[in-house]
Amino acid sequence: MARKTFDAEAWSASELARGVRPYTLDAERGIVQTDGTAADHANALEMARAMLELRQSARVSQSQAAPMPQPTAEASTRNAYATVRDAITYWQTVDMEAMRLKATAVERLKAIEDFAAHVGEKRPIGFMRRSDVAAWVAHLRGSKKNEQSTAKKMASHVKAFFDSAQRAGYYSAELTNPAERIVKFTKADQEVRAQTHGWQAFSSDQLRTLFAPENFSKTREVHTRRAMVIALYTGARVGEIAQMRLAGFTEVDGQPVMSFDGELKSDASRRQIPIHPDLLKLGILDWVAEQRRRGCTRLLPTVKLDGKSGKGNAISKGFSKLLSSLAITPTVDPDLALTKDLDPKVGMHSFRDTVIQAMQGKADEELRKAYVGHKYEGKRSRAESVRGSHETSYMRAWTPREVSRVFAGISWGDWLAIAALKELLKQPDEEHSRAMRAMRRREAIRTRNQTH
Repeated sequence: MARKTFDAEAWSASELARGVRPYTLDAERGIVQTDGTAADHANALEMARAMLELRQSARVSQSQAAPMPQPTAEASTRNAYATVRDAITYWQTVDMEAMRLKATAVERLKAIEDFAAHVGEKRPIGFMRRSDVAAWVAHLRGSKKNEQSTAKKMASHVKAFFDSAQRAGYYSAELTNPAERIVKFTKADQEVRAQTHGWQAFSSDQLRTLFAPENFSKTREVHTRRAMVIALYTGARVGEIAQMRLAGFTEVDGQPVMSFDGELKSDASRRQIPIHPDLLKLGILDWVAEQRRRGCTRLLPTVKLDGKSGKGNAISKGFSKLLSSLAITPTVDPDLALTKDLDPKVGMHSFRDTVIQAMQGKADEELRKAYVGHKYEGKRSRAESVRGSHETSYMRAWTPREVSRVFAGISWGDWLAIAALKELLKQPDEEHSRAMRAMRRREAIRTRNQTH
């Protein structure tokens, strides 16, 4: 049946249109104002019906004439109709290849592909909006049962994908990235999550178990043993320890110091700190001397820095094996587990939490931050925040001797078998040579596999 359309000219020539007067029409609320008579009421209703029919007819004609929306000013890009798949191909060719951590690149691709599967890889990316990303996140949290932290991480990967699309001209640079802050943890959320998830500090009993000489010797690689004792006394991140250069071991005002200055997490991570007396007793300066004698430039030269899972991954793997062999696992409060979602972890990063907690209450907050490489964070009140920014701007750097006050809280030497551990931390030249040859073989095999 053909659709009946409104003939405006015929209506104008009809009796109904004669003597017409202005009417007040509120289509959304369904109100038409008349003079109160039945005739005027009938005329007004007919006019409203005719106008609404005319409007609907115009909408249908417009949709039939333009099935695909034309690019507007906000969606005007180099290629307005590039698809989500086109943008993924660009990202894989340019941005993915440039990523330093291959494990992160694979994880990002997985998140992007998941997003593409949900929204449709053939859809024009230039017309993607925040609602599309929000619907995908709701899918992750609902149908796929992902935790909020997982959804947040995946959304951050999709944000990076849209950044790439904007650089390529597939998505308008005038538009806000649709994945920007799409999943947000409030400060309260972060504080609660920190109590139930993430890295857990080692207990005193766990530390004593790890560094008992008979257990410590189960770690085959000397670089893992040395990294463990450095982490125990500095709380440094594993990637920072892996990159330590021999040039960073010097003296300042008679105080032995070491530096963390490679590719680090932030500017605050780049620091020079005093060497703990126990580390000196364990022979750290002897390790520096032997590596210089061998012609190396790093303290741990057998640790690869270009691994798939990042700098220091070899150390983390070796340490995880030791944890597993000693059955050292996170401590979970059974009563708390009944009411909360718990997912604590233990690993090399646990030393960071352990050292920070040990210094707590025994060293000034700013000295602790200078020692472990934390930046200053403003307090909650505006006055304290302003004061904090002034302290950051005008305070001089702490001297190594001043920072050494934190040693009062790091007193592992009271129970550590330093003499026995010192022997286990030595590495003969032939053992070093074997380790270097093994590393070169692995690198050669990896390079050969990549070229075939």
